Amino acid sequence: MEKEKLVPVVISPRQQQIVDGVILQVMLGKQGKKEAEALNLIIQDLVKRKAEAVILGCTEIPLAINQSHTKTPLLNTIEIISEAALARAILGKERL
Repeated sequence: MEKEKLVPVVISPRQQQIVDGVILQVMLGKQGKKEAEALNLIIQDLVKRKAEAVILGCTEIPLAINQSHTKTPLLNTIEIISEAALARAILGKERL
């Protein structure tokens, strides 16, 4: 991130506890509107603190919230890794 001159905005310990709870609900197959709303509140706080996008850095998080829930750009790491792997395997490139 430093190389690209990006400044990370990180969640608080309390917000991490909320995210951990959402992840648990997803793992139990019980995610729903409540979990999406909780994550959206965290996203709103990050935006207030100048975040321009949010990395969904756990495979369970995109199962609880997606781009339809917020205007803030969400970077789904599952999609990013899948696209990079496909591009490398098929096209011999690092990215599509």
